[in-house]
Amino acid sequence: MLKRFFILLILLFSIFFSAEAISLKNAEWGISINTTPETPKPGDYIFTKVKSYSTDLQNSLIQYFVNEKKEFEGIGETYFGFKLPDSVQTTTFLVKVINQNGKIYQEKKVFRPMNVDLVYETDGYKPIFYKGKAEAVSQVKIKFYAFPDFYDNKGNLINKKTLIYNWYVNDKKQEYSSGFGKDSFEIKKLPGFPLKTKIEVKVRSLDGKLSAVKALKLEPNEPKIALYYEDSIYPFNFKNIVKRILKTDELNFNILAVPYFSDIVDINSIIWEINSNRIYVIDSSNILKLTINRNEKMLDKVFNLKFRIKDSKKFLQDSYAKIFIRPSDKREQEKIEEIKKNEINKNKSDTFTIDDFLNI
Repeated sequence: MLKRFFILLILLFSIFFSAEAISLKNAEWGISINTTPETPKPGDYIFTKVKSYSTDLQNSLIQYFVNEKKEFEGIGETYFGFKLPDSVQTTTFLVKVINQNGKIYQEKKVFRPMNVDLVYETDGYKPIFYKGKAEAVSQVKIKFYAFPDFYDNKGNLINKKTLIYNWYVNDKKQEYSSGFGKDSFEIKKLPGFPLKTKIEVKVRSLDGKLSAVKALKLEPNEPKIALYYEDSIYPFNFKNIVKRILKTDELNFNILAVPYFSDIVDINSIIWEINSNRIYVIDSSNILKLTINRNEKMLDKVFNLKFRIKDSKKFLQDSYAKIFIRPSDKREQEKIEEIKKNEINKNKSDTFTIDDFLNI
């Protein structure tokens, strides 16, 4: 029994001293192998820099292996780069340093790059037939979603709710929005134009072996308002936009306002005006549509129509659009001809000949 104890003790001491010798041997090399980017994704280029504070690298042979295949070597060659596969695959990377005495130092790294997509959506207004994505405007509420593409060793897709997410705004970590399974993040008010906002998400597995990062920069646009013409003949169509002047002889028609991407579209923030007089929309369920009813006498008049959106809490979204409503070219021409005719008749009635005097 005592003999076994001494044998075990000797083995433990031999293991301890051999481990210490190895660590001292590695420490003597003083070599560090740095690779960038820190969190690569599929298809990225990996750049390598070999450094040492004690080994003469300029007179050492340095070899680089990718997936056990020697890709490059040379005396004093401390820089190397290679491209990761475009798909999610494991890549092994080995660096060997052989000094002048023939001693070898080697270090191995394994890359299993994962991918994550980052998208956003806003509560900004879009008309029914608008097929595009709502743009980010100043002070809009905006939500970001991370879609990681992580796989385990067997090639199975990992449930995104089992990953850890760290969210950053302009490089500042959002502690309360980060954590296990937190794959979305919301900003109540996006900083206004022309400021840019950097949003970044870092995703990793519980064991930290898998990771990915994604960032995007948002430069909010200024809110835009468009006014459209609509009547019984021409229903709503994006081609019916009115930019400055609407010429029509219709007695009844609608003007539809579209405050693109604004998220303050409510009855308290909408203002309609005609000739600087506020007009209240009768149908509160459709505050963006103004119905105009005219009589014949009003057809020859010019009206100034203005639509404005205003909210003291989101003043950077304040905007307006205005148009002039006037008779059609045909009606205006007829009116001009009528005025000319009346003027001619008036001149005729004011002209007297000698016969007129003789007949008096």
